[in-house]
Order: sequence, then C-alpha cells, then structure tokens
Amino acid sequence: MLITSEISEVRMSGVKIYHMIREFLGDAGQQTLLIYGPWGVGKTYAVNDFIAGYDFSKTSEIIAKSYISLFGKKTIDVVQEKIFSGSIPLLKDKEKKHYVDLYLQIKKSKIGKMTSLVGTKAGQINIPWIGGIGSLLSHGNYVLVVNSLIVIDDLERRSESVSLRDVLGTVDDLARQKNCKVIVLCNEDALGDDKKVFDYYREKVFDVELKFSSDPDRSAGIGLGSDDFAAIAKPVLIKLEICNIRVIKKFAYLARQIWSEIKHADAAFIQDVIAHVAIFTWARFDSSSLVPQEKLPVLASEQSWMASAFDDKEKKVKEEWEKKWAGAVDLLGFSSEGYDSLIVEYLLTGIWTPDALAPFREKYSNDLNASAASSALRKVWDLYSDSLNPNQQLFVDGLRGVIEAHGDHLSPQDVDSAFHIFEDLGVEFSDLSNSYLKRTVGSVAAAARNPFPVRSFRSKVLREAISIQKTLNNIIPTIDVAAGHIALERSWSNEDIVSLEVCTEEDITEWINSSPDELHSKIKYGLLFVNMSLDERYEKVRDKTIRVLRKFWDMSELNKIRIRNLYDLDFDKLGDS
Repeated sequence: MLITSEISEVRMSGVKIYHMIREFLGDAGQQTLLIYGPWGVGKTYAVNDFIAGYDFSKTSEIIAKSYISLFGKKTIDVVQEKIFSGSIPLLKDKEKKHYVDLYLQIKKSKIGKMTSLVGTKAGQINIPWIGGIGSLLSHGNYVLVVNSLIVIDDLERRSESVSLRDVLGTVDDLARQKNCKVIVLCNEDALGDDKKVFDYYREKVFDVELKFSSDPDRSAGIGLGSDDFAAIAKPVLIKLEICNIRVIKKFAYLARQIWSEIKHADAAFIQDVIAHVAIFTWARFDSSSLVPQEKLPVLASEQSWMASAFDDKEKKVKEEWEKKWAGAVDLLGFSSEGYDSLIVEYLLTGIWTPDALAPFREKYSNDLNASAASSALRKVWDLYSDSLNPNQQLFVDGLRGVIEAHGDHLSPQDVDSAFHIFEDLGVEFSDLSNSYLKRTVGSVAAAARNPFPVRSFRSKVLREAISIQKTLNNIIPTIDVAAGHIALERSWSNEDIVSLEVCTEEDITEWINSSPDELHSKIKYGLLFVNMSLDERYEKVRDKTIRVLRKFWDMSELNKIRIRNLYDLDFDKLGDS
C-alpha cells in the first residue's frame, strides 16, 4: 500500500528527511521509497549524508549498501551490474564475517573464475545471506545482490535505451525478490513522455513517497560551506529563494574569485558586491528565474533596475521573467553598478580579470567618506540654523574639527560657507585654509574647471584660490567657445563673459575673418545678446561687437545687406552714434 507522508507537501529540512529515511529503514513493511523534487535541491546530498552517518547495526538484515546514478548507463544489464559492483558490505559481527569475506572475494573475481573461487561446482553451494548461486554464470553478478540498501539516482536522466519499465521492474525485483530496501531519486517534472508511464506504475512499485523541496536556508548552508563570505551571502540567497545547490555552488565559486579583492573593503561595499553576484548568478543559472540569457547584458547595463520594463518602457504587459527580475531587484533594494557588466561577462565566458573591482572599491570608499564628511558638516551647521545658542566658540570649533578631520573629502563648495562665516566673525583661520588647500589641490582644480562663476564662492580665500587655478589652467574660453555657449547652448558661465569682456575689437575682427561655424548665430545670439543687459560687463561686449560690425558694414554693399538683414542693424540710419 502506498504511503504518502504528511510531510510530503512541505519543505523538508534535513532533520525531517533524515527522520523519514530512518523510519523507512526500520519498517519491515516498507521496501521502496521514492524521493522526488526539482533538480539541485539536495536530494542526493541528503540521502548520501544520511547513509554515511547511519548506524546499520540497528538493521542487521541489511548486509550491504549500493549507490548508482542511471545517467549514462546504456542498458538495464549495465544498471544491474553496477548495483552489484558499487555495493559496500556492512556486516561487522564475527559470526557473519566469513560471509562478508566471501562476498568481497566474489565481487573482485571475474565470473569465469567463480567456480574455482568458491571451491565447488556452481549450484552446489548456498550462502545463507546470499542464496543459491547456481545460476550465477548465466545471470551475472546481479544475482548476488540481496538484503541490501540500494539507492538509484537520476531516474529522469537515464539513457533512452534503458526503458522506464525495466528500471521500475528492477526496483520491484530488488524489493520483492531480493529483500532489498530501495530508494529512488528523481525529478518527476523532467520525465517528459515517460511521466504517464511513471504515474501508472508508481503506486504499484513504491511503498512510500516523499516530496523533497529543500528550503533556501538549508541549500545555502550546503552550497556555501565554510567560506568566509558565507555569513554575508546566506541572507541574500535566502531572499532570492535559491534552493538549487548547484546554482549556489556556482555563486560561491565566483565569490571566491573576487573575495581577495573585496574582503578588506567597506562592509557596505562587500554586501553590495555579494548581492550583485547573487542576483546575476540566479538570473544566469537558476531556471526558475526565467531570464532569457540574451537579456543578461541588457540587465547589466540598465541605468535603473527599478524600471517597470526594459526594452519598451511604455508597455503595459510585462513578460513573466521581467516580473521575476523586478521582484528580485525590489526585494534586494538596490540599483545597478558599473561592475555588473564584469559579473555578467564572467558568468557568460568564465573569464574574470584579477583586481577588476579595484576602481569600484576605491570609488565606493571615496563616496562613502564624502557622505560621512558632508553629514558631519551638516550636523555642525544645525547648531547655526536650528538654535540661537550664543556659544560662538562651540560653533567655530565644530566647523574647524570637521574640516580638519574630513577635509580630504569635502569639496570647496562644502567648505566655502564655513570659511565665509569665519571671515565675517573675524576668526583667524589661515592655518586651516592653507592646510585645506594643500590637501585638496585636485578638488580646487576641478572646481576651477566647472562652469561656476568665481564670484559664486563667498569666502575671499576660496575665490582667490579658484581664480589663481583658473589662470594656471588657462581655461578662459576662446571667443568662439564663449559665443557658442551663449548662442547655441543657452548656457554660459562667468568665464564666458570674462573671455568676451577682455577680448579686443581686433580679436573679434580676427575671429569673424576666420569664418567659424555658426558665425551669424554666434554674433546675433551670443555677442549681441541683450537679455544679459543686467550685467554691465556684457553691455561692453555688445558695444564692441557693434563697432566691429560697423567696420564690416563699410566694406561692401553686400555686407550692408547682410548686417541689416541678419542683425537688424542699419548704420546709415544710426550714423556715427
């Protein structure tokens, strides 16, 4: 009678599966056990681990154990022979030792020599725990298999030449005729066309069935082992509900490759990298993710993993894999990183470049330090903005302390207000400013390259430092660049105005004669642009340009027509004014 355990419909921990196998081995009424479930969830591991630690003295009728995978076996005869050749005797008590020794000798012998080995003609010797061996020569070693625990794995991966009926017939023969305990492992969902045959015979062949769906916690424990990153990785793998141990081992292999590159990094960076490796390993190898493999490079280059769709941002119906991916990303709560393409390249090619994460590790550390520095500075400014505490020294010392401790990670814009208020308060801080400027030469140079007007810096010390750096960098734009910013990009900086302000009429004339691209647009909407008339410097630029155009006006009738039509200037009417 088929017995389906109540535990078969729930995820089975190692303790529960071990309990059920122990009950099966101890029950004389149960000879065959089917354990089924998806690939990679640990069925084979659990069974072999149990058997390795089981005390067979409690079941003295089991005299040997044997494990066989059907994968690659071409005939049922080969299957039966492997069941014998893979067996390991279990009896230890002295009174049966000679039978065990004989069993071992028979295993090591060739069929043609068995008669002389036994010492008599075949058919005349009966071994109590093996039975008659008279038909040994005609039936092969399989005849010796009795009273054994047999584990038959990979039922769904057997060769086409080995029929499912023959395998199930062998299981039934081992159990009913040879008094063996037989455990069969399979993924029934992968049986294909044989599923109907399997369902028809399963109740007749198997006494007990257990559905094995290992929980992610147990699978992670098996797949990760004692790796240093196991404690970090396990919660991530559990969140992704990865139960396939083979997938987890693939994850662990890549994690080992990069561990030396990240193990001394900030804890948050380590956590992020491990999580990214996990989700892409899941997408690459776990069939439950449903992610098409050609989409992996796309996922690695996405600007936002939180996007509602991928190729078409407007489509209303998402494919199932997109829903799964979006759910996994949302569950882990993070976005794409530059190193994602490196992870995907490895998963697709198996190639990992040593120390490839170094630039990302350094950037992450810098970003983290910058964030901590800004946070510390903001807390001090709260003393200024959120209270009327008259303790000036407390406030000044707070700003000093933050700049001294975190100055390397504070931009000139960050410290400008602090320096400005020191100047307003009449605080002597030249030692602090000099130290800061020496430590942040690169930041000051970067600020000088940005399109921020020098006057946007309120502190005198930083305005002077930025101005000097601009001069050193020689970054004052040309007339063409400055006019292009204003006319074509509608975006300009103080440097653009300075460039046009300091140029002479001869400079403008030379520029016009060089026939630059978009010349007329740059003159009309750049040099003659009147909407910046609030800046008196720009009025000077406009006046210079008009005087230059007057010279071109006098050169020919063609130029008069050009200037009149293009710039709405008529010097005949304007006269000399």
